[in-house]
Amino acid sequence: MTSPSQVSSPRRRALIGAFAISPLRGSEPGIGWNICSRLAQYHDVTVLASPGVGGEDHESEIKDHLTKNPIPGFDVRFIPLPFLSRLLQRPHVSLAAPLYYTGYAAWQRAAFAEARRLHAAQPFDLTHQLTITGFREPGYLWRLPVPFVWGPLAGASDIPWSYFSTLSVRDRLFYGLKNTVNAFHKHTKFRSRRAARIARHIFV
Repeated sequence: MTSPSQVSSPRRRALIGAFAISPLRGSEPGIGWNICSRLAQYHDVTVLASPGVGGEDHESEIKDHLTKNPIPGFDVRFIPLPFLSRLLQRPHVSLAAPLYYTGYAAWQRAAFAEARRLHAAQPFDLTHQLTITGFREPGYLWRLPVPFVWGPLAGASDIPWSYFSTLSVRDRLFYGLKNTVNAFHKHTKFRSRRAARIARHIFV
């Protein structure tokens, strides 16, 4: 008789959107790498990733690492940055900062085109929007006809207005604008609201 501990769960096919992912870096790229590579111990994981973020060459870092340390069931597909992404997601260009998510959404559309192609060839069991996280940009993987997971996501929290008396004038302007934009986006980001309604689980 087989004990419960000897019964292994079936490996499922997971498609993960991880714009930022690298085995050599922290923050968002590190979150992407650690979650995806560890999930590959239990499931077949395909990752849709950017070749690099902010001038960093994540593609070379990943390929070099996997050549030396292969991970069975772990496949990273690099989606080239569309023109809008290259134009608006440039590092250290403050004038482009308000349009960052316009460039990010352009990459997400390119990633979804590849996701649809891969799903048609061999369907996935689950999709997961992972990095870069934020309630403003859910990507498009939720549109595939399989369970969708979103997160960990952040960006929706505000600085309480009662704290503003302790801030400098510059910080009052910055966080006042952030609070106002957050309130506006929470009511107008309709794609985010649709993705949230469809998601089987949201990590925050």
